[in-house]
Amino acid sequence: MSMNNNGAASGASSNTPPFTPNCLSTCVDYLKVRVNFSYEDNRERFKTLLFDILHIYDYEMHRDKGRNAYETTCKLAVGTTLSFGGRFTITRDGFHTSLLEMTGLGCRDFELRYLRSHKDLGYLTNEYIIREGWIKLFEELISMGGVCTRIDLPTDDYSGNITISEMKEKIKRKEYTTRLKKFEETNSNEEVDDDEEDIGIKEPDKIRDRVTTRDAKQTGFSGTFGTRNKLQLCIYDKAAEQHNKGNHILNKDWIRYEVRYYHKNAEQEFMLFYDALKRHKEHQHIIGCLTSVIEFKESIGDNTLSTTHKHRNETWSKWKYFINVAEKHAGFATISADPTLKSNAKWLKREASFSFGKVATVIDAPCNQMFYAYINYFLNRMTKEHLQVINQYLRSKNRPVFESIEAVKVYHKSRPDYPDEICPEVIELVYQIDKEYNAPVNSNGEETKDDK
Repeated sequence: MSMNNNGAASGASSNTPPFTPNCLSTCVDYLKVRVNFSYEDNRERFKTLLFDILHIYDYEMHRDKGRNAYETTCKLAVGTTLSFGGRFTITRDGFHTSLLEMTGLGCRDFELRYLRSHKDLGYLTNEYIIREGWIKLFEELISMGGVCTRIDLPTDDYSGNITISEMKEKIKRKEYTTRLKKFEETNSNEEVDDDEEDIGIKEPDKIRDRVTTRDAKQTGFSGTFGTRNKLQLCIYDKAAEQHNKGNHILNKDWIRYEVRYYHKNAEQEFMLFYDALKRHKEHQHIIGCLTSVIEFKESIGDNTLSTTHKHRNETWSKWKYFINVAEKHAGFATISADPTLKSNAKWLKREASFSFGKVATVIDAPCNQMFYAYINYFLNRMTKEHLQVINQYLRSKNRPVFESIEAVKVYHKSRPDYPDEICPEVIELVYQIDKEYNAPVNSNGEETKDDK
């Protein structure tokens, strides 16, 4: 969804038919770039990228096991990682590489961080500031000799002008023309990352198209054209995907048309999109990416035209209208309307509230003691990933963030309703019945020794 000038999300939650400027949006939803030096040995070279542009903070960064053949993955922020190390990630020329990866959540988090760090520029629109952020990011990656191995550029339609059932029927009847030969319909919108990057070590193995299957009622329709070794177009029910993740959205209609570029195609598209950003034509460029790979045709009934002559049929009127409006009104840059914490709150209301209510009814103690017993359980196991999610939500509300896990603990223990002592019965129910949790606890529900 597009953003208003105060940093709050707007537009995507609207169900106003048939079209408004905010019923369509475009964005970058995945970015993977390799640079030819290791973060471990060249940290100074990464300072501008991590701290001046991505606005990563040391107190949120933490190391994890490696991925994509890399030895170590550093989780920089929600949805953003930097991988490095390992003998299988060295190029033919002997360069030790690092891989920056930003998922959809990472892209939205980057926009939020960049917007907040430039909030003093109140005379500029959010879209302008975020565009400048992407330009700075691309420029820095180019200066580092970065090679893009994947970039996803989606167009979101919230209007309901084209329904997912109409789109599914169009695809089923093959009423379209496309330069992408392979097509696969799945019941999942989940992404499966390649096991390793093609970094010039050897000829890449043939890339397999892998599918995660789920109940169609949960995930909705998803159709993918093309293959993961060059170019893909994925058309799917984004509303169903969000519901499947437990996110609450107001839009009953939300179709995503996502063009995904891989390897050599990604290298080329990275530079083309960078040029479009500089010309302030990014959303028109993304719409152009979509129209260059597919065009839907008017219904031809039972007299199906041959593949050779299908292009002669008229463009589907709804598709033509959608593209025309998108080229004029689609806004660039989105911020998720449903951060992870809102999904957590929804789950607590729908699921945990029943269990909590039953236990609270039989406990002969104030309910706040039971609440804080669970809070303490969380604090004893809190990680920097939890800290990242908490701070992401606070940034979206323009509130101060926590600079350490310890700061979160101090915050809770300084609250006026924090109990001086927790009832033994509460401790017994919250802790001792958990067979996987046998660490001794004191009267405040705190561990008295490390849980090995």
